Amino acid sequence: MAPNMEEPVDTIDEQPEAEVNKETSRKDGTTNSIHFGDSDFEVEDDIGDATWAEVCTACCVHTPQEWGFLALGIVGVALLLYFFLLGLDLLGT
Repeated sequence: MAPNMEEPVDTIDEQPEAEVNKETSRKDGTTNSIHFGDSDFEVEDDIGDATWAEVCTACCVHTPQEWGFLALGIVGVALLLYFFLLGLDLLGT
């Protein structure tokens, strides 16, 4: 007797693909920032050049607690690097 040869059953559940051609807009996000490829990339608003002082003011505004966490992080990275190099030196001798 020959064994029963049936077609293999495909048990993989196929998920429907997400929309590939979804139009994006700068108004979709919370910051209203402009990204290349947005449907409204060509806006009528006059976006002026920002000075470095304006960029620094916008990006580097932190509370004293946040500055403390930043300082602790930098000191922590420096200590880790120091002890790593110290360990390499000890292994080399």
